Amino acid sequence: MKNLLSIVTAINLSIFLVLLFMSLNDKGLFKSLEVQNLVVRSSSGKGVIQLGFDKEQPMITVRDGKEKLRFQLFCKDEAIFLEMYDSKGSKRVKMEGGEISPSQFVLFDDKEHPRMQLECKENPAIFLKNQDSKTISSWTILQDGGAGFGLADGEGVAASILRGGKSPGVAFFSHQKDPLASLGIMNDISHLFISGKSGNEGVVIHGGKTSGMMVLDEMGTLKLFISKNGIFQGKEQSIQAKETNPKFFTDDKDYKSLFPDQEELLKVR
Repeated sequence: MKNLLSIVTAINLSIFLVLLFMSLNDKGLFKSLEVQNLVVRSSSGKGVIQLGFDKEQPMITVRDGKEKLRFQLFCKDEAIFLEMYDSKGSKRVKMEGGEISPSQFVLFDDKEHPRMQLECKENPAIFLKNQDSKTISSWTILQDGGAGFGLADGEGVAASILRGGKSPGVAFFSHQKDPLASLGIMNDISHLFISGKSGNEGVVIHGGKTSGMMVLDEMGTLKLFISKNGIFQGKEQSIQAKETNPKFFTDDKDYKSLFPDQEELLKVR
């Protein structure tokens, strides 16, 4: 923070000195100063502040007494960038704002691996990354307007999703991205879903007017229903299955917003 304040103070001082120099002449000879490149050096000639252009794009750079780049502000295409570096020349902070690409604030470790990323595209999001730049935790807004919190393993594969909104719940996934279990509320009905080996096969314990336990086959068809009224089997229960069997897992759009660096999306149940 002290280094940042020193850099900002130096830039402000440079601009002040230029404006002061321009205003000293009453005849207005120096009221307009036009240059392609302005360099301000320390008394020892080591520290440098440079205002100029790079490939027709404006930029400001600051170097310390060892000629290490510490700060730069520049434009590129439709976006503007601000980057800060440590005393070894490693990038530690990056800020980006533009009309096309999402606005971002990124923090790096000493090896320039991005470790935390705050961005805003359609919705704001926060991502935590490991040393391999894999997203292992995320927090964003989902399609229904509620917040979603994602946790992944060391390879960035989703392990669990906690969601709020109109259908709050938590879901757990296998290493192959297959959903294994879900606990939550859908359409004011509480449920616990345990996945089977394939397709939509599994067991559902749910509340509601006809609370009980359902057994589904791989096609998601109700095969067995157990409630306080007894045990039911057969085709006549298929209508009830459609009414009480909610969509248990987060769909692919929400999944992708929580884990944007995964190429393959989960199989939506």
